[in-house]
Amino acid sequence: TPRRRSTRSSTCSDGSTGTYDLVVGADGVHSTVRSLALGGPAPGFVGQASWRFVVDGVPDIRDWTVMLGRGRSFLTVSLGSGVVYVYADVSTNDSDGVAREDWRAWFADFAEPVPSLLARAAEAYFAPIEEVAPPAWTAGRVVLVGDAAHASSPNMAQGAAMALED
Repeated sequence: TPRRRSTRSSTCSDGSTGTYDLVVGADGVHSTVRSLALGGPAPGFVGQASWRFVVDGVPDIRDWTVMLGRGRSFLTVSLGSGVVYVYADVSTNDSDGVAREDWRAWFADFAEPVPSLLARAAEAYFAPIEEVAPPAWTAGRVVLVGDAAHASSPNMAQGAAMALED
């Protein structure tokens, strides 16, 4: 059995407690670990709101593609076997207002395949785009990785890569 050297006990959200040698906070842009261990900072809104969804049965899209409009972007990525991941965003100062609108209307004037993809999207995941850059990634035996340490916009496609580098 490994020898435990930790001097700190922690209580988890399910009520269980434990003593750990190392705690890795890989819990995203709204990191509880960052808040508890480092006292913040809270994420900041970057002036964009996004929608993400997956559509099946689209064999024509095989490459990473992006279409741009004034203050809008619509990105598609083939996941293979006709499955396509879609990321769309708009520039806004009011993400709550944008969330209440019909998001498809923002991209209605885009060329194909956007209208076809929008018509096939049953629903989309909405999120305001936020970033965070705490002054430190460690506190004692706690370390932050990925978006908990340095969240950037998801249209940069860096979250998983940066977490692996961390």
